[in-house]
Amino acid sequence: MPDDYPIAYRDLAERFGAPASIEDARNTWSHVVKGAETGTVITLIAPGGPARGDWAAVVPVSEVPDPRRCPVWPVSEARPRLGDVVQAATDYRDPVPQILARHRQPAAAVIAASILEGMPGDGERLDVQTLLEEGGKVTLEHDPGESGVMGADGDVLFPPEPGAGFTATVTDWQGTEIGWGSGDTLAEALLHIRRRPGRTSHDGQPVDPWDETRGPYTDEPPF
Repeated sequence: MPDDYPIAYRDLAERFGAPASIEDARNTWSHVVKGAETGTVITLIAPGGPARGDWAAVVPVSEVPDPRRCPVWPVSEARPRLGDVVQAATDYRDPVPQILARHRQPAAAVIAASILEGMPGDGERLDVQTLLEEGGKVTLEHDPGESGVMGADGDVLFPPEPGAGFTATVTDWQGTEIGWGSGDTLAEALLHIRRRPGRTSHDGQPVDPWDETRGPYTDEPPF
């Protein structure tokens, strides 16, 4: 993998492949959109070159929490104006997913590639819609962090602490926590929801993978 890739995108390039330029993506546009539409290919796009700028990604519509609220581009119209589509999706001031439609039906989406950084793999995903239909629950919270404390003489007693942003906690119909996600925005928290791994301790008892008080745990059956 080229060392000149921005550090923030190196893991994504390893996972999804080297980014395409705007021109390369435009030349293979049919393949790019169909790959995302079928859920088999995610294409990264580096509009300013792979070494700089914000990358975009062409992804399945399922990676967008509420596509109905996003701008829609006919696939044929988006191709010659791909630079504009990518810029709108990656604008650092207000990045907004751009929906690609075929015959007026959502086919794929262009999003800021940074949204993919915390995306769970296929084996870690939870079907949140089905879980809600079966009586589960998603609890959304926001952690603004701590503003810090200054003394009477102006000295900093406690420095500001950044918060965790938005978090989404998923529980099943019995109230058992089975998934969790977080992100700088509400949409990212929902997209990053992943299944909590089921693990056992050496004595065969279930262990909360975030509970460090229970000691070592393993994925293997107890011996």
